[in-house]
Amino acid sequence: MSTKIGFRIVLAVSAIIFAVSWPGGIYSQEPLVKKATVPGEEAQKKATALVRDVYSEEYQQARTVSQKAKLARKLIEDAAKETEPAGQYVLLRIARDMAVGAGDGEAAFQAIEELGRLFFVDALAMKATVLQQSSTLTGRPPDAYKNLVEALAPLLDEAILQDRFDLADGMMNTAKAAASKARDSNLRKDVVALADRVGKARSGYEKVSAAVALLKEKPTDPDANLLVGKYRCFSKLDWATGLPMLAQGSDATLKELAALDLDKPKESEAQATIGDAWWDVAEKAEANDKLAAQQRAKFWYEQAVPGLSGLVKAKLEKRLRQIGEVSVVTSRKQDTSKWELSGIGEDGRMYSVKSCDSGPLSVSKVYDIKGTPYIQFTLNGKPFRGKFNGMKKDSWSFTCKSGATLSGIGGDGKRYTEEWTGKGTLQPRRGQPLGGGYSLNGKPWPDVGWGVHPDSWSITWK
Repeated sequence: MSTKIGFRIVLAVSAIIFAVSWPGGIYSQEPLVKKATVPGEEAQKKATALVRDVYSEEYQQARTVSQKAKLARKLIEDAAKETEPAGQYVLLRIARDMAVGAGDGEAAFQAIEELGRLFFVDALAMKATVLQQSSTLTGRPPDAYKNLVEALAPLLDEAILQDRFDLADGMMNTAKAAASKARDSNLRKDVVALADRVGKARSGYEKVSAAVALLKEKPTDPDANLLVGKYRCFSKLDWATGLPMLAQGSDATLKELAALDLDKPKESEAQATIGDAWWDVAEKAEANDKLAAQQRAKFWYEQAVPGLSGLVKAKLEKRLRQIGEVSVVTSRKQDTSKWELSGIGEDGRMYSVKSCDSGPLSVSKVYDIKGTPYIQFTLNGKPFRGKFNGMKKDSWSFTCKSGATLSGIGGDGKRYTEEWTGKGTLQPRRGQPLGGGYSLNGKPWPDVGWGVHPDSWSITWK
């Protein structure tokens, strides 16, 4: 959340909270950990007193925001070493609250993730509360509210996926308040789009809510299974829970197809057959159902193609091209930025800025703060600072998604140029004589000389 929470919270949410492998729709899962119930009040009270005693010196020294954030991260690390559940829970709870107060959203979310992994807690509600609390912090720049809305988007997706519209309503109140404080017309439009997403999801759920209630009493009811199964598969892309319902539904075609899909065949021919069947469903379906069925066909086609040959393979490849870049109507917000610059700012926090602006990006200044070198950038000849003044010289990285041209003067005085044909990441390499060594997609750039002068390079992209 900008200088307080930072864009990294968006990354944390996207990578941790909503880790859905779609269009397959199967959640990626870590090895199962046996969860514990939340320790009782008395156990927490004793553990809290113990934590206060053990970390008394650290508490006294943590006076600034950065010091409190550092202590919060230490508590998270130490919680992983703690063997007593009450101690683990209290360390993570204190770390969460301390991180929120210090404006370290990533650490707050990390603590919540660990709480959710180890204990039976409502992690999603906790994260929503963190964002609501962060929105009330004072002295926040306008970009903070934009980042807050971006961080809320995947949480809203998760709430919708769980049919928790009461929680989604609270998140929308936070988003609307943030947009109002930001005084940004584009941000207000984004919030309107989020509200529309929630509204449509709620409308879809209301249409099947009676069937959901019926399934609690009669879990094998064919018509109810069909209605809820189609809602989960085609509206929410939740194939993991929707397919078993379709397999018990009253539609004979979808019932047979869902059963085949759930068998998860390994043979290419069988995979192609399932893909063809979903293609046929898409041909007869309407609007959003059509797009979802196409993506399910794509899911199976992509697995089948490597093991096929001849005309059958050619047919599947043609259909994959037809599906192409079809945008499925899904609750996930697409990232349309062309590049991302990230690194550690002067305050020791990690910042990340995404944009569609065109290049070139180049170094405008190399300076020193208490023995640590920092750099500032220009974009199209104008100072580019984003949410930071400068970045630590060896911490930054630049990722371009659409190809670019990198140019710089090497240690031998010659100019070197590199063309990126696709996505590429440039970042410094430590230990270079000039302090200007870089790597491009993990490989040294340039591969001759001593690297490039740290104030000579530029990146240009379309």
